[in-house]
Formats: sequence, C-alpha cells, structure tokens
Amino acid sequence: MRRILTALVCLGLGAAGGRAQTVADRSGEGLPRDELAMVLRNLNGESHAPSAIRLRNLRRAAGPPVILCGEISVGGPLGVPTEFRPFSAVPEQQIVFSPFDVSGNPITIFDRIIAAHCGGG
Repeated sequence: MRRILTALVCLGLGAAGGRAQTVADRSGEGLPRDELAMVLRNLNGESHAPSAIRLRNLRRAAGPPVILCGEISVGGPLGVPTEFRPFSAVPEQQIVFSPFDVSGNPITIFDRIIAAHCGGG
C-alpha cells in the first residue's frame, strides 16, 4: 500500500533533479528544519523544474501525525508559474501531497486529502 501511495505522490509531483526554491515568504522560519528539508527534498527529486517551485504560507499542525500545510506554485506547461494552490505533507511518512502533476498541470487526485489535512473544501 505504501508503495502505491508513494507512486501516486510521485505522479503528483513529477520526476527529475535540481533544487526547489525554498520559501517565498518567511513562513518556513518557524518550522523544524528536518520537516521543511523533507518537503524540499521530495520536491527537488520529483519535479521537472525544481527552480520554478515556490512555497508560501507554511504552517504546522501538531499530530500525531504532524501535518505541514501551505501553498505551492510550480512551473506550468509553458514555463509560466501556476497560481498558488494548497498542498500538505506528512513528515514522519516522508510524503508530500501536491495539487500539480509532473507537467505542472492541476490535478485533483489529492484535493480531498489536502483539505482533510489543512481545511478547506
């Protein structure tokens, strides 16, 4: 089951190398470094355009499990940045749920999980 979930997460985030930009605002400063590093590591390793990734409005919900919530923008199909959309992560499980596919197109497969983790509809 975990392997299937990991494959779906990879599908949602993409696959390639490089470095994700860190955080567009200062919201990452209050997060534990290892948790933020896990999110960035997953995004770096699973995106075609890591340098186009921008995060903002990060917050942490104490667990168990601990959930990280925030907004993400990626490089869209034509290289134009996407709008910011909610994402979530579960650091202890090394999982990030992104609202974008490999090419930067919006996907809805994780919308309910992100909403359950972080609120919203």
